[in-house]
Amino acid sequence: ARALIADASDTYPQTSVYRRTLVMVDVPDTATAKDRGYVVDFFDVTGGHQHDYSLHGPTGKFTALGGTWYAPEPGTLAGPNVKVGELYDDPVRGAKDFKGSYLNYAGSGFQHLVNVQRLKSGAGDFIAEYIHDKDPNARLRIRVLPQPGQELIRAEARVSPIKYPELVTYLVARRTVDADKQELSSKFVAVLEPFSTEPFIAGVRRDDLVQTSEFVKFYATTEITEMSHTITGNAVTVTRSDGTRDIVIHRTDVFAARFTPDNMPPLTTDAEVSVVSLDVKNQPIRAFFAGGSFLQIGDRKFTASEYKGRITALEVSAGKLHIRHFGDALTPDLTTLPGRVLHLSNSLRDTVHTITAATREGDDLVLTVKDDLRVGLVHVNSVEGRLIHSKTALRLFAIYRGTTLCNRADQPLATVLEAKDTGELTLTAPPTGKISPGEDLWMIDAAVGETVRLPAILSWQK
Repeated sequence: ARALIADASDTYPQTSVYRRTLVMVDVPDTATAKDRGYVVDFFDVTGGHQHDYSLHGPTGKFTALGGTWYAPEPGTLAGPNVKVGELYDDPVRGAKDFKGSYLNYAGSGFQHLVNVQRLKSGAGDFIAEYIHDKDPNARLRIRVLPQPGQELIRAEARVSPIKYPELVTYLVARRTVDADKQELSSKFVAVLEPFSTEPFIAGVRRDDLVQTSEFVKFYATTEITEMSHTITGNAVTVTRSDGTRDIVIHRTDVFAARFTPDNMPPLTTDAEVSVVSLDVKNQPIRAFFAGGSFLQIGDRKFTASEYKGRITALEVSAGKLHIRHFGDALTPDLTTLPGRVLHLSNSLRDTVHTITAATREGDDLVLTVKDDLRVGLVHVNSVEGRLIHSKTALRLFAIYRGTTLCNRADQPLATVLEAKDTGELTLTAPPTGKISPGEDLWMIDAAVGETVRLPAILSWQK
């Protein structure tokens, strides 16, 4: 299995949690099917009063399997009286005489979704199936798993009104609360099953982990509603067509998660993500976890530890980081590092880089990363204390916070506190070296002294 977590709590000013966790689970080959797998998608969001979780497959044939739908509604998802393409939520750009840029439009985009239908019943049985219009053997099934207060909507939109006018069907899971109520917290879950001719998933079940006063314990979903406990994670059980099962646990709380599957001893873990595969006799045959220290299946316990260190030197042009480990941290097996994701952090930002090579130089671990450490370039117009003025358009300004400003010789000059799309940079302190108008400066995604870590990962197969 593999896991990817994207955390962006400051995406909206009203969100305190905005996190996507994707878990890819491999399915063993058969004589007639190879290279199979599926993805469990967890989306956690807290803040605001309306949450929309949108998914879609390719253009082509769409089939709604299971569930009963209300008749299509007039208008668009934005409302029965909102026309297709009407900028109803941006009066400036929506004005008839507007001739400026639409680049910073921050509306919903709901005015592009038509033929809106809402699920009447059967949320637990509904499956969306897509068959690609250019390849009938490229197919996808999507299951959006129910949660209390969730509404499921389907609608259509053009890929591009002019260049690619074909319609694609969207699924939108929506949860809302009244504006005068406390902020909304949602945990959306979906299972995405790509296949060529025959699907391999027979059934999917969602259970929620609940924080009690004593420990994290599992209850059925209906019991959660009655008890009004806080959901702190999810367990998704995927039953394959051959009778084997995968249990995917996604933990979002500081406490260890405990889940008891049917006909199984309890599973306990402090990992952010864990996967246990069971054969038809309910015996564990695979185990995986990431971002924790242990996974216990009954009396059997699997453990792993993360690696932590600090950057001691950089070779920017070569993409190399020299790292000295903290305390008693053991240097990992170098052969296991290529392909792993290295986490870098300072007080302003967290970022990641994929490792392509690993060697040792004395006490240092030397890691080569895949992507360029130079992530931005600005042409300086003027400097005022902690302000750098530039006319360079920084469209990816949000990623520059916490980067290191360097000259062409890769000499570090300052740390970026804030960047604006207009090109202005605010530094944490005045530059340590001279910066002249007309000079080009790099923004580097690493710095000497920054903390690095390799999260604990364990993979076991019987």
